[in-house]
Amino acid sequence: MDYKYTSIDEDRRARSHSWSWRAGVIGAVLTGAALIAAVSSLTTFVIMTSAGVQRPQQFSCGETLDEVPSTPRFSCGETFDEAHQRGCTFDALTLTWLPPQCSTYGAKEFLEISKSSGNGTWQYWEEKGGSNELGGFEALSYLPTGSSYWTTQEEHLHHCMWMLMRVHDAATTPGKRLDSRSSSYEHTKHCLDMLVEQASIGAGEKLSQVIVNGRSLDIGWTAC
Repeated sequence: MDYKYTSIDEDRRARSHSWSWRAGVIGAVLTGAALIAAVSSLTTFVIMTSAGVQRPQQFSCGETLDEVPSTPRFSCGETFDEAHQRGCTFDALTLTWLPPQCSTYGAKEFLEISKSSGNGTWQYWEEKGGSNELGGFEALSYLPTGSSYWTTQEEHLHHCMWMLMRVHDAATTPGKRLDSRSSSYEHTKHCLDMLVEQASIGAGEKLSQVIVNGRSLDIGWTAC
């Protein structure tokens, strides 16, 4: 019996020694690999720095370096004359002048939905509650930048829906250019928050009420 236990102890010691040796080898290999990776990265950094290569520009999810120019490639300028000369059109969805290169996805559908309203198109007003009607979206096209307007909750809901659809279309269609208003993170978050809120409480009769105020910088020019 003593011999048997002694044999087991020796076997355990042999296995322990074997595992320790293997762990040491694995550790050495991993350490070596890490050092090689670190040296390689450092060498690459030094070479790029010496050659004057700039670090890649950071950009948001879904965009590529080629799609994020340091300055806007296409712009409508800052006056109505410049906008017309550059072939820009007033977009019903963003209520901004867009260059012809920018995506206008969803604008047609947005206007089609409005035909079911009593006026046949989305209407806008100067004051909350529907005082001093401005007219359809075309009436906003010549208002000075910084003008404010009011519209219905129904228009607001459909605006947000098609703005989000435009973002998705641009993200999944190669070559599509998205204007800065449509690609705004703050605007996307605002729309999602509003849609969730309305879904939770139910818009009901508020759909036809003139209770939504356009921000002071909503009307103007943009670029893509």
